[in-house]
Amino acid sequence: MQFVVVMGNSGGVSPGVPEQALALAENFIATIKDLANQSVKFIQEEMLCKIQIGSGVICNEKAAISVFVIFISIALGIICYIFTKFCFCVRRSHRRRKRRNRLKKMEEQEQLQAEMLQQQMQNMQMQGQQMRQQLAYQSQMQQAQMQQALMQQALMQQAQMQQAQMQQEQMQQEQMRQEQMRQEQMRQEQMRQAQIHRQDINGYSEASLSHEHSHSEDNFIGLGYQSTP
Repeated sequence: MQFVVVMGNSGGVSPGVPEQALALAENFIATIKDLANQSVKFIQEEMLCKIQIGSGVICNEKAAISVFVIFISIALGIICYIFTKFCFCVRRSHRRRKRRNRLKKMEEQEQLQAEMLQQQMQNMQMQGQQMRQQLAYQSQMQQAQMQQALMQQALMQQAQMQQAQMQQEQMQQEQMRQEQMRQEQMRQEQMRQAQIHRQDINGYSEASLSHEHSHSEDNFIGLGYQSTP
C-alpha cells in the first residue's frame, strides 16, 4: 500500500519577486514532499508492525511519531500554500501594475500624439490663414496697381483728348481767322472794284456831259443863237 503526495508550483513567480523567495518556496515544497513520503512509510511500517509483531509499545511510539510528522507536514504544506498564494498575489499585482503602467504610458503617448497632431493641425491652419491673408494682400495690391494703372491711363487719355480738343479749337480758330481775313480781303477787293467802277462811271459821265455840252453849243450856233459865256 503506497500513498503519493504531489505538491508543486503551477505557475511561477514574476521577475519582480526576489529569487530568494522563489528558492525558499521550492525548498519548502521539497521538504513537504519528503516529510509526506516519510509519513507514509511510517504508517506502512506501523501497520506491518501491528500485523507481524505482537508487542504494541514500540509500534505505538512509531505511530505517534508518524502522526506528529503528518501534522508538521500538513502545517508546513499550509504555510507553503499560503506563501505560494502570496507569491501569486504579488505576481498578479505586479502584472496588473505593469499593465496599468503600460496602459498609462500608451495613453500618455496617445495623448501626446493627439496633442502633437492637434498642434500640427493648428500650425497648418495658421499657415493656411497666413497664406490666405498674403494672397488677399497680394490680390489687393494687384487690384490697387491695376486701378492706379487704369487711372493713369484714363488721365493720359483725358489729357490727350484735351490736347486734341485744344488743337482742334486752335485749328478752328485759325480757320475762322483765315476765313475772316479772306472775307476781309474779298470785301476790300470788292470795295476797291466798286470804287474803280464808280470812278470809271464818273469819268464816263463827265466825258459824256462834256461831249453833250459841246454838241449843244454847236447846235445853238447853227440856229443863230448865241450861248452865254
